Parts: sequence; C-alpha cells; structure tokens
Amino acid sequence: MFESLIQKYNELIILADDNIPIDMLVNYIRILNKDRQLICIESLTEHKINVYDESVKKVKDFVIKAQNNKTDCDEDFFEQISKIRKDVNDSATRDFILFYEQGLRILNDKEERLCQIVKMLLLKKAIYFGSNKNKKGEPVKICWLPYKVDPIGNKLYLISQAGLLPSVYHQSGYNIIEDGAEEFGCAEIACSWRASDLREEMNTWLYNRIFSDEEKQLILKTHRIVNLGDHVIGKDVSDDYLYLLTKEEFENLDYVFKFCPPSEHYNSWYLCEQESRAWDDEEKLPRLYTVKCNTDIIDSTEGNKPALIRAATTVDLQLFIEKFY
Repeated sequence: MFESLIQKYNELIILADDNIPIDMLVNYIRILNKDRQLICIESLTEHKINVYDESVKKVKDFVIKAQNNKTDCDEDFFEQISKIRKDVNDSATRDFILFYEQGLRILNDKEERLCQIVKMLLLKKAIYFGSNKNKKGEPVKICWLPYKVDPIGNKLYLISQAGLLPSVYHQSGYNIIEDGAEEFGCAEIACSWRASDLREEMNTWLYNRIFSDEEKQLILKTHRIVNLGDHVIGKDVSDDYLYLLTKEEFENLDYVFKFCPPSEHYNSWYLCEQESRAWDDEEKLPRLYTVKCNTDIIDSTEGNKPALIRAATTVDLQLFIEKFY
C-alpha cells in the first residue's frame, strides 16, 4: 500500500544525511507529506470500492442459490443478505486497517526521523535571535535551541538556552481568592498561566525588550492549553508570543536541551504549570513546577518566589531559514 512512498522517504533520509540544504529538505518533506495524504485518500476510496464489489458478488451468489432452491423471500432471507454485507465489510475492514495503520506507523517514524535531521542541521550553527541587556546595559545576543520542528505546519519551536532574567510567577493579589467566577486565575488556591503576572510580563515588556520590530515579523502566536490535570483551575488557555514549557513538554525535550545554566543568584527556572491538586487541597498555597539548573530534576516553588525565565517561542520556519540560513 505504502511501499513506493516508504522508499521515497528512505531515499530522502539518505540524501538528508549528506548535508542537503535545510530549505530544500523542508520542501521535500512537505512534498512527501502531500503524496502521503493523496495515497491515504486513494487507499480508503479503493477499499470502499472493493468492499462494495465483494459484497455485491456475495449477495448475488446467495440470491442465485436461493432462487435455485426456490427459497421464499421472507424476513429471514433479507436478514441473511444483511449479514453477508456485514461479514464482508467486517472482514475486509479488519485486514485493511491492520495494513493501513502499520503503514502509517512506518511513515510517521520516517517523517519524525527527517524532523530530527532538520533539528540537527539547525544546530550546526548557534541560533542567535533577539538580544537582552547585561548589568552594564550592553546588548547581549540570545541563543535559542530548536526543541521541535513542524515542516508541515511551517513552525519552528525554540527555547532559550539560558534563563533570560529572574521573575516571580505571580505577585499581585496572590492571597486574594477570585470569587464568583467559574475559572480561577492567580489566587490563594490556584495559579493559572492565563492570569499570571509572568505571562503578562513576558508577552508585553519582555517581548518588546528582546525583539526588534523586524524580528517580531517571524514570531507566531502559539495556542497554549496548560494545567489540564488541575481540578481547581479548570480551563487554562492562552495565545502567546512568549511562553514557558509545560511539565510534559520539558519531559519530552531532547536530553541535552533540559540543562539550563544557573545565574549568580538563582538556581532554578519556571515551568508554566502548578502541581496538580484536587478540591480538598484548596487550603494549600499553589506551588509551580520548576527545574533545577544544570539538571533534569523537576522541583516546585510558591508562585511569589523568583526563579529564572527560560522562555519559549514559535517562529515561521520558512522565513526563519531564509533569514538565518
């Protein structure tokens, strides 16, 4: 079913390992993905036609046999016809899904391999994007790591190699319960990313501080859904230019990307989610997940205690490659 396409993926993987230009590789990945979608549609259509043809043949054979035996066209007769159609569909679909899903798994693995190669090619040179200021007020270029690549969606996901500066997750109104609302923001019992001081700071002051107007043209707003396991916060959804990783995103990082150097006074950096709690934990102050610097150890702290901001952002992949590669 997918043999010819799998061969094309294998050939592209070999070609990519020979240092093909990144923009060409990304374009080839997109072409293969379109071929994949077309083959999937054609395969599903062919399967439906085959099931129909086989069902018609089986029913016709049954009817001819019934006529030869002079069987009455009673209720049982039509029930048997329905059963024949169902059996043909169940048998053919079971076999089709087995091979179809197996082929898709292979293609997914090949595409993921190509995305990893894109990441490795991007890492061959340091990615400097935006600038921060040191203690002397001098501009310092910010180095980013490509933690995820989506050639089909034309997105490149970056995380800063180091913490950009220290900050608290939420300070104002931390001990005030937001009453009379279905969703809690940042308060004594809950600390959502959506309503946090840190999100506001990162997407206004910090965003304008580190990126020029030209650089902002490359940045895409990213739809974020966080704190899914927390029964107190509820729906925590936002669209951000700069954001923090979730606990799951951190755990899925390439191992070497998990390590962030400490600063002079701070030895941990924030993730964007609080430790999951149930309704009977309301009396506890919420604790936000943090990561200990230069380790892959997840810890936690209260949201009004400062930690480093290791920012993440999403950029237009094609424009980014054109500008920097």
